Amino acid sequence: MSQFESLKELFNKTGTSLQLMEPTSLYEEGNPVKFVYKLVSGRVLLFSKEKSKSLPRFARSGQILGLNAIHRGVYHESSQCLDTIHLKRLDIDNIQEFLNQKPPIKIMIIQELCREVNHIERRNLQFFNKSPKQKIALVICDFFKTYVPDREEAIDFSQPLPQFAQFLGVSTTYLEKALNELNENGWIQKSGNLIRILNPSAIENFASYAV
Repeated sequence: MSQFESLKELFNKTGTSLQLMEPTSLYEEGNPVKFVYKLVSGRVLLFSKEKSKSLPRFARSGQILGLNAIHRGVYHESSQCLDTIHLKRLDIDNIQEFLNQKPPIKIMIIQELCREVNHIERRNLQFFNKSPKQKIALVICDFFKTYVPDREEAIDFSQPLPQFAQFLGVSTTYLEKALNELNENGWIQKSGNLIRILNPSAIENFASYAV
């Protein structure tokens, strides 16, 4: 059993089941850690108040949320439901007790979290060096990589554009213009908040070139 499987099993056996609707927030950046969550289904946006330096990212089903905040004592990012989500929730004391009883798992989890933090920091450094339009393209790429195994499927971006613009640190007008350009390029098909990705490789190439 991997380092996270036994922890996920703890969620399955003793975690409190929750169903939350958008735009509920699970936790806010800087608040004391009270709970850790396992995402069962649905879509969750993870973002930082440091919008200019941090790439918003999206949680996958099965992902444990808030675990990397345990050692700091506060959540290092905020989270928001993008649709109806289902969760398992554990009190922080239960998590600490579990980790203290299993030192090898605690060490492996810490190592995994360090790798995750390094990966996020690399992504954020790349994000910081991008133009606003590239940041928008990066978020679209990340969204579809996370939630759309079949790239031909249309998927609702779910959040009103003003909120996404706020997460990205750009104006709603700028975001609309950038999405319209992607639409005109034939890379996406946009109708309101409904976006179908048509040319993922073109969007990824545009998002990745140096500015």
